[in-house]
Amino acid sequence: MTRVVKFRLWDQEDNIMWHDFSLGNSDVNDMFSNLSGQLVLMQYVGTNDINQIACYESDIIKRYRDDMSEYRKCIVKYIDCAFYAFPLDDNSVGDDCPTLLIEYPFKIIGNAYQDPKLL
Repeated sequence: MTRVVKFRLWDQEDNIMWHDFSLGNSDVNDMFSNLSGQLVLMQYVGTNDINQIACYESDIIKRYRDDMSEYRKCIVKYIDCAFYAFPLDDNSVGDDCPTLLIEYPFKIIGNAYQDPKLL
């Protein structure tokens, strides 16, 4: 099985999100030259949420229990060669420790850049 490697890019100055490009894409150099401000590169985590939406670093998710009965609001981060869901709420579901993203079902509800109110 081949892992899909793709990225999205947030331009903090112009508030624009660029989706689904690879670093080998010939259009990337043109895109970078046309962007201004501070840029944030986010990698695809290699899996999709319960609605088959691609998940990236800095996405904000609802991480469900296996039975889908309860959830925690989390942010996706890349730490030590793995993607983790870090809790953002004070909910009593589970503990406050981050979990590997693939351990539980999840649903994307936004991202840290376009939806900062969710943080």
